[in-house]
Amino acid sequence: MAAVASKKHLMVSYNNLSEELKESMKMVYPYGFADATRRIEKPSGEVVFVVPFETPDVDYLVKIDVTIDNVGDDTTDEELFGDTDDVKGDEMTVEGADDEEDIADDSQADFDGGAM
Repeated sequence: MAAVASKKHLMVSYNNLSEELKESMKMVYPYGFADATRRIEKPSGEVVFVVPFETPDVDYLVKIDVTIDNVGDDTTDEELFGDTDDVKGDEMTVEGADDEEDIADDSQADFDGGAM
């Protein structure tokens, strides 16, 4: 009977991959690997996020450092954006405009190709 060659199965940190393997991953996941990331729980209870990656010789689970956004639904706009009391509705100041008519004339000139 012939021996069946099996691939190695390794879990390795992305930071420990060679530059060649990192470039290969970029070719496999050209738009990033957010959609391919899997959450797994190790026997110790530790949660890690991995991305599957195959080469001809090895099947990798590449560990990815993930930062979870802890901003909850109960966070107020003021906590996120600071004091916004100085913002007044939809008002906008245009420097150099004498009045609202100037702004309207300039906007119309944009549609007319610059002719007034």
